[in-house]
Amino acid sequence: MNTTPTLEMIDPATLTVEVNVRKEAALTADFIASIKEHGVMEPVIAHRKDDGTVHVLMGQRRTRAAVEAGRDSIPVMIIGSPEEAERIVRQVVENIQRAELTDADEADAYHQLSLIGVSAAAIAKKTGRTKTTVEGALKAKASEAGATALGKGCTIEEALILAEFFLMWTQRALLRRKARGVALER
Repeated sequence: MNTTPTLEMIDPATLTVEVNVRKEAALTADFIASIKEHGVMEPVIAHRKDDGTVHVLMGQRRTRAAVEAGRDSIPVMIIGSPEEAERIVRQVVENIQRAELTDADEADAYHQLSLIGVSAAAIAKKTGRTKTTVEGALKAKASEAGATALGKGCTIEEALILAEFFLMWTQRALLRRKARGVALER
């Protein structure tokens, strides 16, 4: 048995997805669209059995999404066949240690892209998000109230609502002051 890991490009439809600690692959349309657009960017980890079949150890979602997206090949790191207990431990550790991008990180990334001239539509297409989501993130990030909310862990939607509420409240306060004849500060 070859114990030196090797990277191969393999048709995902030919891979066998073994039993995984993750019960649901949770394939979303956004995830499949991202795999279709960008391919699988992080190699799937698999092992080759004596009969030559390749069995996925880590990367169940990426493999299934690649099949759904019609990818003809994905990067697969072939490693030695682990003992059953080691396979389960690796899958648990991989899933426990996975940290998703926070909404604040996502909004920051969209903001950076917009600063270099990438449109909301282009960001949406490249990331697999809706244009509405990208525009909402950009609006929330552009507002002090929205940016603060994102920094405190609010979702993009929550930050956008707070930003819009704060803007409405500020506008009403200015109109009330003007109606009372109070000079507005500059």
